[in-house]
Amino acid sequence: MLLWDTDTRSQRGAPITLPDSAEAGSLDVFTFSPDGRTLLTAGQYNGAGSIRFWGTTSHNQTRPPLNTIEISSAEQLVLSPDGRTLTAFWGPGARGAQIADLTDGKPALLPQPDVNAIALSPDGRVLATACADNTVRLWQLPA
Repeated sequence: MLLWDTDTRSQRGAPITLPDSAEAGSLDVFTFSPDGRTLLTAGQYNGAGSIRFWGTTSHNQTRPPLNTIEISSAEQLVLSPDGRTLTAFWGPGARGAQIADLTDGKPALLPQPDVNAIALSPDGRVLATACADNTVRLWQLPA
C-alpha cells in the first residue's frame, strides 16, 4: 500500500507492507484517523478478520491488531472525531455493524441485521444505519 503527498504528487516513504501477504490475506477497506497520523486497514489475515493500525510517517503498526471486532468482509470503517470509537460495517451475506471502543478494544454488535451503510454525526455521538428493510436507525453512542 502506498501513501502519496497530494501537494508534491510524490510517494511518501516506503510502501506499507501488509502482513501475511503470501497467505490468503485481503485488504477490504481503510480509513485515516481524524488527526491523519494513523491509517486503519480492515481485512482477512490468515482466515480471521482484523483491523490494523499504521503510522502514516513510520509506516509501521502503531498498536496490536484489533481481532475482536466482527469482520467477514468489511465494507466501511468510520472513526469518531476524537478517534476513540470505531464503527465497522460488513457484508455481503450476513451484513451487520459493530462498534468498538479503541481505548479498551471492547466491541459491541448492533442488534440490527442487514445493514447496508453507516454514517456518523459530526460530533461522533449518533450513528445512523441504513438497513435492507428501507429504514434508517439512529444509535446514541457513549460520550
